[in-house]
Amino acid sequence: MKSACNFYDTLVDRIVPGFPKETINEIKEEIGFDDNLVVKGEYFHVWAIGGNSIIKEKLPLDKAGLNVLFMDDIRPFRAKKVRVLNGAHTAMVPVALQLGCETVMDAFNTPEVEQFINRMVAEEVLPGIGEDPEELKAFAAKILERFYNPYLKHYLKDISLNSLSKWETRDFPTVADNYNKLGKSAKLTTFSFAALLVLYSGKAEVSFTPNDTKEFVEFIQSTFNKDDIQGWINGILNNKKIWTAPLATLPGFAEEVAVDVNAILNKGMNGAITEILK
Repeated sequence: MKSACNFYDTLVDRIVPGFPKETINEIKEEIGFDDNLVVKGEYFHVWAIGGNSIIKEKLPLDKAGLNVLFMDDIRPFRAKKVRVLNGAHTAMVPVALQLGCETVMDAFNTPEVEQFINRMVAEEVLPGIGEDPEELKAFAAKILERFYNPYLKHYLKDISLNSLSKWETRDFPTVADNYNKLGKSAKLTTFSFAALLVLYSGKAEVSFTPNDTKEFVEFIQSTFNKDDIQGWINGILNNKKIWTAPLATLPGFAEEVAVDVNAILNKGMNGAITEILK
């Protein structure tokens, strides 16, 4: 183990929606045989490999024209990818679903959602990462460009799977870094959390069944109190079964979430997002 083995961290990034049922007959005709294992994926792809450089000689996939990146430490790259791409997806879902969108393309064809996500990434996500601003801006531009792909039916309901843990992992670090490093509130990222709680509460303007841990969803729905939204929020944030990160102890977070939840419930998602984007 010590003398003959090398261990590597890896990260892959490619959106693969699955079987292209809408166009499978045309595809079968094009390829010339009956293949029911066809998988649809975007052209964009990256495989990042972190660790000992020997791997570049043993597995020179980059020389075969594949977008394989070799690096000593994968953690900075992972943090950028998770916060920009995955964080944007997770933040987008509860907002876009409550505006009647079904896919990522629908969402980015909705001006309010497009502006919300682009501003969130530019004003809150990237400043919290703390790397070269121009390089981060270019990185984010390549990521967000993929959201405009008209040939990729990426359903929001599929992205919504386990949104509670996803939001904690992908989006809460942005909220925490904005407060701890930059001394400010990440109001758009915080709004996405409020939108998620409203969506899970069963009180949203749209019908939605969360695909998440049943116990957590039941807690959110059973404790909902329209006359005490702040108390409801506090109870959720203090439920240590749901969270591992200190959501409840971040100064001002619970209060901001409560304001946003009230805005969504009273004005609807369209009115609330219009207000937050002013």
